[in-house]
Amino acid sequence: MNVYTIIMLINEKMLFSKHDKEYYTTNDDIIKDIKKLSLDDQKKLFEWLNNQTTPYGYIYKLQASFYCNEFAGLKVDTVIEHNFYQLAYKFGDPHGIHNLAVNASNANDHTLAFELFGQSCTEFENPYSQLELANLYVEGEGTTVDETRAIKLFEAVIANKYSTNENIGDAMNSLGYICEFKDPPENMEALNWYLNSLSYDHFESYNDIACMYVEDMPKNTTNFTIALHYYKKYLAYLIQNNMPTGECLFDISQVYYKYEQYEKALEWLHKAEALDFKTAIHMLGYSYENGLGVVQSIHKAIPYYQIAQEANSYWNLGRLYYNNYKDIGHTECNYKLSLEMFHKAYLLYETDEDIENMENCSEQIKLILNYNYLNVAKDVIKSKVFDSEKKVENAVCTKKEISVDEFELVD
Repeated sequence: MNVYTIIMLINEKMLFSKHDKEYYTTNDDIIKDIKKLSLDDQKKLFEWLNNQTTPYGYIYKLQASFYCNEFAGLKVDTVIEHNFYQLAYKFGDPHGIHNLAVNASNANDHTLAFELFGQSCTEFENPYSQLELANLYVEGEGTTVDETRAIKLFEAVIANKYSTNENIGDAMNSLGYICEFKDPPENMEALNWYLNSLSYDHFESYNDIACMYVEDMPKNTTNFTIALHYYKKYLAYLIQNNMPTGECLFDISQVYYKYEQYEKALEWLHKAEALDFKTAIHMLGYSYENGLGVVQSIHKAIPYYQIAQEANSYWNLGRLYYNNYKDIGHTECNYKLSLEMFHKAYLLYETDEDIENMENCSEQIKLILNYNYLNVAKDVIKSKVFDSEKKVENAVCTKKEISVDEFELVD
């Protein structure tokens, strides 16, 4: 593919869409080809676009794409991009207003996004906008939650003659999600939508089906086998497309955990650990702390928690330092570390807006401040640990196993 071939494709798209004002084409196919061009060829193409004298919506949309994708050595410029999308809409490209709505959504202006997606749906029956508008109704962003309107929009996407397979697959998957999380759940209806979406190459539904069989279905051998089958199908899809697999490996481990096959679960946790998936590393610490599939060992649990650096990991470290000082070190040192760990956990829970666990951390911190360990607490408060503007420090531990003497209080 060279720059001249791409110009021919652009001309074909413009010619075709002149005969059908509602012809829907995204930039995706052209963008993939532009990405493969050399920098010099990208500059030639951008110059050709700029030299077009007849105002045409599709050309303006492509010009906007150069800025948002940083083609031809250009830098992201949301103002110029926005102006080009406005011109694209003005001169007949039905995706112009859709792209303006996407930009508003990315800027968290959900009210404007809701208005523009709605306008795109009304004027052009744009299936991309129908999907986005339906999702706003599901999430209650820019409007109130309205499941009925969301369902009608997803059904409209499926019936829309301009919808791509991707559009239809997304809509079917979303309808499955709505059915699964109704009260009460409609699991069989959800399963049908998920399976139908696979026919339209929505392969993320493999993951949704597996999750449903783990979380919503009765615990039995059949459902165990089905869950593993779909997780492994999803894993194969991720590998084939060079996508991250850590979370899927972890999810497979949790199927084995649910069915108390702890040694098998550990095998999959270690696979996820090799990819530095933090939740899996945390779970290895939990396994050692509780003796699940391994000989119970607080010493081996601690470094996994510290490497994971998740909120729950810091909480568990704080709890271990506070409650198990006889097993893992000197009393005074561990109360200092406990205070620090609860504070780090609090900051991460705060980021996640996890109010319940923030309150739990506060209670533990108050316990240290108000009871036997006041002097220790005062020393820690004087340090930078309790500076509200201080970022959470990286964990001291960088090894899989570490002795108690190697721990240090982070100032």
